[in-house]
Amino acid sequence: MEGLPADDLSIQNGIMVTRSSRFPLMIDPQSQAITWIKSREPELEQQGFIFTLGNPNLRDALKLPLMDGGPVLIENVENEVDPMLDPLLEKQIIVKGRNMLLKLGDQEYDYDIKFRLYMTSRMSNPLWSPELAAKTTIIDFAVTITGLEQQLLGRLISREQKQLEDQLNGVKESVNLSKKTLAKLEADLLERLANAEGSLLDDVELIDVLGNIKTKSAEVKQSLEEATQTSEEIGIKREAFRPVAARGAVLYFCIVEMVNVNWMYNVSLLQFLEIFYDGIDNSPKAQIIKDRVSNISYALTYKSYRYINRGIFERDKVTFKLMMCLRILIQDGILLASDVSMLLKAGAAIDDRNKKFNWLDQKTWNNIIALTKHKFGIDGNMFYKGLVDSMTRSSPEWRAFFESDDPENQPVPDYDDKINADVVLGSFLQFCLVRSFREDRTQVAANKFISMCIDPEFSAPVNDMI
Repeated sequence: MEGLPADDLSIQNGIMVTRSSRFPLMIDPQSQAITWIKSREPELEQQGFIFTLGNPNLRDALKLPLMDGGPVLIENVENEVDPMLDPLLEKQIIVKGRNMLLKLGDQEYDYDIKFRLYMTSRMSNPLWSPELAAKTTIIDFAVTITGLEQQLLGRLISREQKQLEDQLNGVKESVNLSKKTLAKLEADLLERLANAEGSLLDDVELIDVLGNIKTKSAEVKQSLEEATQTSEEIGIKREAFRPVAARGAVLYFCIVEMVNVNWMYNVSLLQFLEIFYDGIDNSPKAQIIKDRVSNISYALTYKSYRYINRGIFERDKVTFKLMMCLRILIQDGILLASDVSMLLKAGAAIDDRNKKFNWLDQKTWNNIIALTKHKFGIDGNMFYKGLVDSMTRSSPEWRAFFESDDPENQPVPDYDDKINADVVLGSFLQFCLVRSFREDRTQVAANKFISMCIDPEFSAPVNDMI
């Protein structure tokens, strides 16, 4: 509503912005707060009341909104706020007769109690002083994975089943209106009881009002119950599309975290939403919702991959695809974060000097010991528990596997049938084994794992045209 994202965190933030006694200072790296504020306060753009702290005429520009009680938006606040604004932030109002004044610098300005100040920062982790935190209400509008999932679900339903989303929004408005009406009735009743004179039983007018309020209250409660039931029914229908929203949230955070690899890989939420809508609009249609959800999820994943693949260095492409693949498996409940940690660290924390095979180096042996101790998946399966015994029984086969030019394509002695029994988890188990035995083949094994996990298209060569 009014451009405010539909997730619970954003709604709570919106309540804090509108109800806080201090002026809000919003952390807004994805520009969600700015979009909402501009929609909520159209005067900002109509009157030109949007400023930055670097504006040399900021003090004079505040005169009109201060006097008329209008809104002001100060964008791109960094680590400090101009001390000139301290009297405004602290609301150091001077009352002279019927007038309220506020002193900024060496000048006094008329002040209207309806004046509203909003401040936003694009930095995701600003270093604000405790003094600034005490003068303002700091509100974090940075999107979370759960919040983004809720937002994407709403956008998806608006695209796929607009009538359902409109119905849900209508129910929400009806519930809000009913709650306000109920609160007003209760307040009126308390006021009449407090101001009643003499015996309540002799006050005919009060008794009629009580009867009227009771009737209206019953009607409002009934409408609330109906609205709640309708909302639950709509929620069940919306949940069928949640896997797409969950996939979208995972993909967005994979893309965002590529900034940790190279700062140039910055992608805004608005850019990602274009990919999201493109995936919805250009994926194959289907009558069955489950098939439609599967089609959108695949199209969204592939389009995200192609979009990012076009803008990153060749050496980082496998990193992005692998991170995306592992995140999807974690989100689907197939892997745990500890499994990914096992893949990345292997035996780095182990120092076992009882190496049983001369053809292995110490680092590889430590990796093997780590494999034998790790519990894979949500079931905690110690898949490689008997790996050392297997290597002892079939030493020539394991040595041939270790010395092979392409171990990722070779059958795994004693384990091949078990690995092939589950395509997705099995491919990860083989990937971990190859990474532990032959670290030099990790990148090649990663491409094979990505092909098995998602689709061969994701590891095939592409020529993206910009």
